[in-house]
Order: sequence, then C-alpha cells, then structure tokens
Amino acid sequence: MLSWLLSLGFPPAAGAVAFFLATIAISLTLLIIYSRWHYGSLESAGFAIVPPYFIFGSDPYSYKKPIQEQDVEWARVYGPVFGAYEGRSPHVYVTDPELVRQIFVRDSSDYFYDRRRVETGVPTLDEQLDFMPGEKWKRMRGAITPLFTAARIRAFSRVLGRLADEYVAEIGRASCRERV
Repeated sequence: MLSWLLSLGFPPAAGAVAFFLATIAISLTLLIIYSRWHYGSLESAGFAIVPPYFIFGSDPYSYKKPIQEQDVEWARVYGPVFGAYEGRSPHVYVTDPELVRQIFVRDSSDYFYDRRRVETGVPTLDEQLDFMPGEKWKRMRGAITPLFTAARIRAFSRVLGRLADEYVAEIGRASCRERV
C-alpha cells in the first residue's frame, strides 16, 4: 500500500497516515461485526424481540429504571414470550406462568440445567441451586426434588402460617408497648 501511494507522488508520511487510518477503519468494522454477530438469531427463531441499539443490545439505558419494571413493560408490549439482546448475547424471556412451570418442572432436567455462571465471591451464595453449573445443578436438584411433594408443602404452609400469625401478634404487642 505504501509503495502505491509513493508512486502517486504522496510523501512517505502520507502513506503511514493512510495505513494507520485504514487499520483503524478495518478494526472498527470488525468490532461492529463481532458485536452484532448474533443479532437476528432470535428473530429467525420466531421470537418477538426488543429491538437492539447498534452494538449495545436491547437496553443500553437499563440504569434508568429497575430491571423488573422494564421486564414487565416489555412483556406488555412484546407478549408472554419474547427475546432481547444483552450486548451481543441473545436471551429469551418467558412470562407465562404455565409455560414457566413446564420449563422448570417438566423440562428442566433435560434441557435447561445449565445457567449463566454467577460468582459473587461469597461461598455460601455461590453454592445456591440458582447459581450451580450443569451437572452439579442436576445432581442437587435430583436430591432435593423429593422434598417438595404437595403433601409436604401443604404441611409446611400450615406451620409457616401459624408462625406468621405469631410474628404479627408479637409486632402488635411490641408496638403497643412502645406507645405507652
């Protein structure tokens, strides 16, 4: 490239500048292609999507409102199952309770056992079922699933209800003592 510019009569410094600018242009182009590589994958799978903004994903302004409010708003606009991009990563949102139940109860052990790895730096939190990766999650879920039968949940809800009533009564007694 430099010899071509010199043959046209440009000084050597112009060749270096042109090479530098070409390198910058190519780098930016490759960065944009890389950042947008997965855009379109949700649409081709048939999902309604939250439109992405250039290379920033579907919600570059997520700091302006709580995430749960944004999710509820998107569910109203795009329906109970929709897609969005977090940066360049496609994500599917499911807000239909029956479909969520089917995914997490019936299909979870076959398809949805590997989650996004979250490391909090707190060992107790890192070992929660929500944050366990792959096979470790599958083993743990298999071990605790028998604990959550309908009969056990019903029995636990009675105990929990009684404890909640006692707690509310104690709060009432404590507030009466403070008023006096």
